[in-house]
This record gives sequence, structure tokens and C-alpha cells, in this order.
Amino acid sequence: TDWVSCVVPWTLYPVAVYYLRDAFLGGADARWWLTTVRLGVIFSLWVLNAHPGYLVPLAIILAVYILVAAPRTLAVYGSLATAGMFALAASAERIYFLLHEKSLFPANSIREAQSGYVLLTYLASQLPPLTSIGDLRQPFVGAFVLGAAVAAPLWWRSFDRQARGYIIAFLVAVAMSVVSLEQVAWTGLSGV
Repeated sequence: TDWVSCVVPWTLYPVAVYYLRDAFLGGADARWWLTTVRLGVIFSLWVLNAHPGYLVPLAIILAVYILVAAPRTLAVYGSLATAGMFALAASAERIYFLLHEKSLFPANSIREAQSGYVLLTYLASQLPPLTSIGDLRQPFVGAFVLGAAVAAPLWWRSFDRQARGYIIAFLVAVAMSVVSLEQVAWTGLSGV
């Protein structure tokens, strides 16, 4: 099944964010090689073991976080670029295989993908512990995360660059999840 390959990107994602945050908060300046190797290994393991359907959407969200939260220094961007090149080299065979496999399917083949959610679906996802609802394919967001997302704009000015990066990345993820399948069909990605 795809379960193992779906779990890998989600479990490595917090690790990637943790080490990115470490790089942004001085790790790239103080321990450039260690920071670079850590990020390169994590990114390559992520690509090598993840379900391909999760790679691009999660990479987009990670890129948004990097663009907002990363300090504009040569050490940070040099570390990220070197780690990215290492990850590409380490996972090149997997990337080639995925692109080649995708090219074997005709462009007009039917894709099994679901359309995006609506914002009301996020509120409905809080109800299953309390009541039964028909469709269990709901977005997974806990009450605490939902409450934090709603309350975050109230303290926007007091947040540092890292917290703003988290908030904007989260909002981009929500926006990507409510996009309809018709709007993103040309990208080859699903609405979710």
C-alpha cells in the first residue's frame, strides 16, 4: 500500500522544519557543514521515501516558510543551495524514475484525485469525536491548530520572523487545500 510512503514525508517534515529553523537561528553561521549535511540528508531521505503526490505540495509550503523565515545571509542561502544540490544528487535516480513513469501515461488519462475542501469542511472536521458525519475524508486539523490559526493575526506584529513564517506557510497550505481540482489540473497536482 501507499501508507508507508505517505507517512514518511509527514514524519520527516517536522524534522526538516526543525533543522531549517536551526539553520536560520545561527546554525548556518556557526556550524555550516553540519547544518548543510543535516539538511541535505533529510531532504534526500524525504524525496527517496515519499509518495510522489506529496512531494510537490509539501515542497511548496516548505519554500514559502524558507522565503519568509530565512535571514538574507550568504551562509543560510549557501547552506540551503548546497543541501539542495546534495539532495538532488542523492535522489536523482528516484526523480528520474518518477518523471519517466509519469511520461508513460497519456496526458488525457483519468486521474484519481479529489477536489479541494471548503473552509466549512475544516470546521466540520472538529465534529467527528462528538457526532458521526457521512464523509470521513476530512482535512486533518486539530482544534488547537485551528484556534491558533484563527487567533494568530491578532498578535501578528509581536511575532518574530520564524512565527510569521509558520503562519504564512500554514495559510498557504490552507489556501492550497481549498483550490478546486479544475484550477490546478494543468499542474498535475490534486486540489488537496
